Amino acid sequence: MPNRLRLRNCALRSAFLYLGFINSAGAEQVELPNGADFYLGAAFRSIMTFSPAEITTDDVRQQVAGNYFALMSNADGVLSQADAVDYLRVVSNKYSFSITKEPARYDLDRDGVVTQAELEVFFSKDAWGAAYHRYAQGATFEEATVRFRQKLGKQTARIRGVMGAAENGNIPVVDPKGGWTGAEETARPKPVPYFDDFDIDGDAAVTFEEFTEQLWAAVAASDLDADDLFSDDEINRVRERFILANEALEGNGFRSVSSWAER
Repeated sequence: MPNRLRLRNCALRSAFLYLGFINSAGAEQVELPNGADFYLGAAFRSIMTFSPAEITTDDVRQQVAGNYFALMSNADGVLSQADAVDYLRVVSNKYSFSITKEPARYDLDRDGVVTQAELEVFFSKDAWGAAYHRYAQGATFEEATVRFRQKLGKQTARIRGVMGAAENGNIPVVDPKGGWTGAEETARPKPVPYFDDFDIDGDAAVTFEEFTEQLWAAVAASDLDADDLFSDDEINRVRERFILANEALEGNGFRSVSSWAER
C-alpha cells in the first residue's frame, strides 16, 4: 500500500475507537456514524459508476480522498461550511452572467469590484481538481496543495490579462449587471453533509487528516472478512447504510441514490 494511504498507528487506533469496534475476519456488520456511512457510500458510488469487476480497499481510500478535494470550493485548504456558500456563489454567477461579459461574472458579491479573493474562489474548484490529480499520482496532501496554488495562480493571472488588469488590486466592474441573463439563484446554500461528525476539535474546519483517517478506518471496518476486496454482499451493506444516511439529511444530501443498483 502506498505510504500516503497508510494510517499512522495512533491515528488508526483513535479512529477505530471513534467507530466503536475493531474489525476482524468473520466480523458481523458494525454500526458507523451517519457521516461515515454517507461519505463511504459516496466513495463507493463514484467507483461503481465505472462498474469495475472488483473493488479493493485501496480503491475506496483513494476515492475518499478524491471526495475531499471535490468538496473544496475556496483557497483556505480546509473544508468548512464556507465552501458550500462559495460554491453556490460561483454557480450563481456562472449562470447569471454571460461568459462574454468580463469581469461581472467574477464579482461574487456584486458590489462593483472584483477582488483577488473572488477570483480565487471562482477558480478554486478546478484548481483543487488539478491538486487531486497530483495526489493520485503519489503526492502527499501538502505536496498536492502546491499544485493547487500553481494552477490557481495561472488561472487568476490569465483572467487579469484578459481584462487588462494589474497583477494586484481590485478590478472595477463598470456595469455589474452587464450581460445579465436573469438566471439568479433561488436555492439556499446547503451545509456540508455531516460536517460535525468530522470536526473533531470543534474549530469549524475539517482538515484532510480529520476527514480521511476516520473514513479510511470505516473502509477497513466494512471489509468484513479483511481480505482487502469488497464482495457484492459487503458492497450492498455499504449501499443500504448510505441510503439511510442520505435520507436522514432531509434533502441536503446527494440528489439521487437510485443510480446505484444492488450488485
